[in-house]
Amino acid sequence: MGLTATSFSSVSLAPPLVSFYVAQSSATWPWLRLAGTFAVNVLAGDQHDVAGRFARKDVDRFAEPTRWRRGPRGRRCWRTSPPT
Repeated sequence: MGLTATSFSSVSLAPPLVSFYVAQSSATWPWLRLAGTFAVNVLAGDQHDVAGRFARKDVDRFAEPTRWRRGPRGRRCWRTSPPT
């Protein structure tokens, strides 16, 4: 599961809380709703291709050329992102 969020805000550092919005009609919503935990990967300004890939439907978002690793609690994180 993965998505491109266009609205994302920090709510609190302690405890770590964020806010973002996903349409209930999104194919990602049922999975996200049941996930319990998730990873956040912040993209650089030159990563439009990655953002576009995760915004599309019916594509394997984690297939090549996406480079990822297992992060905390087994969630997928970009390989270029520092560990959290």
